[in-house]
Amino acid sequence: MKKILFISGLILATSVAAFASDASPKYIEKQGLYCYVPEDCFGSFIPAEGTTQANSGESYISPIMCAMLDLYNMHINPKYPDPTDPFEHPLIQGNTRERAREIAISLISENKNNAVNDCFQAHGRCATPLWIAARIGDVELVKLILERGGDKNMVVGVIRQGQNILQQMEKFSTEVREALSTN
Repeated sequence: MKKILFISGLILATSVAAFASDASPKYIEKQGLYCYVPEDCFGSFIPAEGTTQANSGESYISPIMCAMLDLYNMHINPKYPDPTDPFEHPLIQGNTRERAREIAISLISENKNNAVNDCFQAHGRCATPLWIAARIGDVELVKLILERGGDKNMVVGVIRQGQNILQQMEKFSTEVREALSTN
């Protein structure tokens, strides 16, 4: 039940454009991509500790998190995004199923501002790029995130609060577990 609630929360947080006066999403440019403004959704982006973004107090949008959440939503819902629904849109403007993984790989490879350790927090839960890659079973992304400094010991509040990704290994495919264990 908790798993369903978390997935529903991610879908809600990434697909509802808050109840603004207009139904069109608001995007700002970061790293050459137009990313969805987090204040307009039901969650928040939390930059990795020790970065200038973590201490700036400014609105922060992690393009890696936008790409990973798009990839996650497109993975769990084959009909996402629905172009006929103004409240269902990708977090990176114009992102498609074909582009989502390509964008994620490019941004993870660059790893600007240690963003591979950012998280998206919604409904008391935190999802990192590593957790999302592991959850969708993308071994290549898991390995790339770990190579670029992804912290598998970072606490992620997913289903069981206060556990790191290694303490949640039973959720992941055998290939993902092996990738997490060897790096």
